[in-house]
Amino acid sequence: MRKIILFAFLLIASLPKTTWAQVANTTDSTDDDSEIVDPDYKPLTRSGNTVNGKWYGIGNVVSTSQTNSYLCELLLKEGKNGNVTGYFNYFFRDGYFSNKLYGTYDRTAQTFKFKPVIVLFHQTVKADIGVDVPMYGNFILNLNSKDTTLTGFLTPISNYKYMVPALNIRLSIIGKGEPTLKERVRKRKLELEEDEDVATVLNESKKDSVKNEPPAKDVAEQTKVQKKVYQNDVAKTKETQARVYQNDIAKSKPQNNQYQRDIVKANTTNTNAATKSRDVVAAKNSSLKKYYSDTLRTLQHDNIKKGSDTLHFASVNKSYQNDTLKFKQQLSAVNQAVEEEYKRRATNLVNTLVVRDDSVTVSLYDNGEFDHDMVSVFFNGKLVASNIELKTNAPSKFVVHLDAAPGAKNELTLFAENLGTIPPNSALMIIEDTHDSRYEVMLKSDLSHNASVLLTPKLP
Repeated sequence: MRKIILFAFLLIASLPKTTWAQVANTTDSTDDDSEIVDPDYKPLTRSGNTVNGKWYGIGNVVSTSQTNSYLCELLLKEGKNGNVTGYFNYFFRDGYFSNKLYGTYDRTAQTFKFKPVIVLFHQTVKADIGVDVPMYGNFILNLNSKDTTLTGFLTPISNYKYMVPALNIRLSIIGKGEPTLKERVRKRKLELEEDEDVATVLNESKKDSVKNEPPAKDVAEQTKVQKKVYQNDVAKTKETQARVYQNDIAKSKPQNNQYQRDIVKANTTNTNAATKSRDVVAAKNSSLKKYYSDTLRTLQHDNIKKGSDTLHFASVNKSYQNDTLKFKQQLSAVNQAVEEEYKRRATNLVNTLVVRDDSVTVSLYDNGEFDHDMVSVFFNGKLVASNIELKTNAPSKFVVHLDAAPGAKNELTLFAENLGTIPPNSALMIIEDTHDSRYEVMLKSDLSHNASVLLTPKLP
């Protein structure tokens, strides 16, 4: 009996850890990831238990209404201790977007998770004016009889969880020689339409733009009805105008008789014309005299009032100038204190980027949950933006002009005004040039360290 129990224990202990992870996922009703495990799941070998490589697939919105799909790609590199870096790229409606990605892979549970990336809202009509939504990823690595897949969700951060649905994404591993998503969408138009996945996304966009247009048959029938109504209106207008014209002619006859009687009366009243003329002259003289008197009094009153108002305005203007001077002095003192504190802190260089323009647009978001982080931004040691409150749903934007001379220094530095309610002060900086290049850098700063990015212009 003891031998049987010992044999059973050794058999159970020899099962792969991934099998236990699968059982745990499928039996725990509170785990949201249990629904995305493939029913044909197979345990991975040790060499195959990695997310390294190129993954390609479709993302669909978890919603009952009809929405467009996202064409998705993950380019991943797994490092030590399960840390993963790479890119999350996607094509939506008429635009291609790329996000730098940071995540972790748990080989025991075969779960891959990454920090929030920026994704266009699924009801966006045009990609260049869409709303950005930060979403974090949660995936499971599966091996079934057909292929190796990453299946999971992109879920919005807490600020958007009641407004934005999740994205259900299924990605398959593809070979190194296969074209990337960016290469696919850069093909000629004919080749692009022949790509089944890309064509599906484009066709969904076209359907949305024409779904409200009436059929051609309805348009023709509506035109006939409008033409008939127009003809009836023309006939009615002609009949009405003829009837009114006849009535006007009938009315004009008694008016002619009245006109003749008025001429006779006018002839009998001409004898009083001289008397009326004298009365008119007297009235004009009296009115003119009164007008001159009123004008003189008005001018005298206006001059006195104008002098008083001018004196009062000069006093108010002097007070305004004094207040403006005080404000400028106070602002200068505050900026000077910030600059001195900036020089006192150590600066950590986070990234070096090559841009294709001599000026860039900088957008700042709160990286994570909104917690009232306040920052200032320096460019080559000079304060260019101050007292910015970072938000998750709306960026703070400004333009920086770079020095394109060889060897010139172009350093953007983030200075923490506070630590918010959740230290440290963390920001997502998005840098864009006029050639549609977009770079995302996550910066962390505190009351003793700044975070900076070096920009190198590479003009065509």
